[in-house]
Amino acid sequence: MRSEFVERGRSARAQLPVPDLSIGLIRRRAADAKRHHGVVFALSVVVALSVLGVGAAYGQKVYLGVRLWLSGGKAAVAVSAFAMVRQPMASDVRDAVSHAAFPVIFPVGLPPGTRLNMMMYSPADHPTSITITYGGTLPTSARFGFSVFDSATVNTDDYTLPGGSARPKFGDVYQWRVGSETVIVPKAHISVDAVNRIKAGMFKVSATHSLALTETIARKVWLQPGALTLAAVAEHDAPDGRGVVLDQQHIGWIPGLAKRGQPMIDSRTVFLRKIPTVNGEPDYTKATLSWPKHIVISAAGVRAINAVLRQTRVRNDCICGVLFDQTQATAYSVRIISLSMLHETKSYVVDAKTFAVAPAP
Repeated sequence: MRSEFVERGRSARAQLPVPDLSIGLIRRRAADAKRHHGVVFALSVVVALSVLGVGAAYGQKVYLGVRLWLSGGKAAVAVSAFAMVRQPMASDVRDAVSHAAFPVIFPVGLPPGTRLNMMMYSPADHPTSITITYGGTLPTSARFGFSVFDSATVNTDDYTLPGGSARPKFGDVYQWRVGSETVIVPKAHISVDAVNRIKAGMFKVSATHSLALTETIARKVWLQPGALTLAAVAEHDAPDGRGVVLDQQHIGWIPGLAKRGQPMIDSRTVFLRKIPTVNGEPDYTKATLSWPKHIVISAAGVRAINAVLRQTRVRNDCICGVLFDQTQATAYSVRIISLSMLHETKSYVVDAKTFAVAPAP
């Protein structure tokens, strides 16, 4: 799993013309932040899979958004602030689109088996740019990123480029306009044939249709960082989108959270702001970091999971994952998923009042 993460991180970072990110520095910065459980892991995953820098201004007016320059077949971006969501669900995509400053048309006609890996957007409250990276387990799965921008915000004049150490670098990209958006795709990891096929498809769909198609390849369960290997089994067992999947690390937090009567907070999403530029590259170590205080499992739900762990004598360091779902008002559903090749699942029902545990019928 670790080797897969490193490989995907390196591939994603090479996909768009942005400066290299120092994961070591990000880890140290995240450790200093001390925001909530798991921040070091969550942030390192998010930044390692980043494929787009997002920036601070359009022309002479300053925003916490994207600053993009196009020159021939090249593009440059500057970084100031952005929001990133790992393993986005359909609700995450809909939320970003609903607040966007332009009608968003997403890529369509992607290879079979392709899934959403990451979504980045900026400004967080009124996006003028959205980037999505793709992945998947099939040999035909797409593994690249697309960025769409409000065309009204794109710079084409070199005189607006910052000078000195703040001047961003240019990289080779495919680019075109569809509707009121500008599409940017790095040339490094996608063929011209694939680009032409996707480009043609984007001209044939509406913003509403492209969103509907994108929702179908979003995650159907809430994957806390690290739980990707459990996704296929979890989505089969909880296809309604209500499930929350915990990896080994998050399972280890359950006893402490239950003892303190605390809920589990979302760690998929992170906001980076006030990112300074040094020698033309963003310095993430000095960024202001924040996380949404979104509860994914209530304090009672945490207590229910803990009751199952105690009764089944599942250790905090078990080679397993947990799929949690409140299937009805009177009971919680907790499934223990083995990380063995067979991914065996044991299901339990926990009474919402007494927290008594029983095998699922």
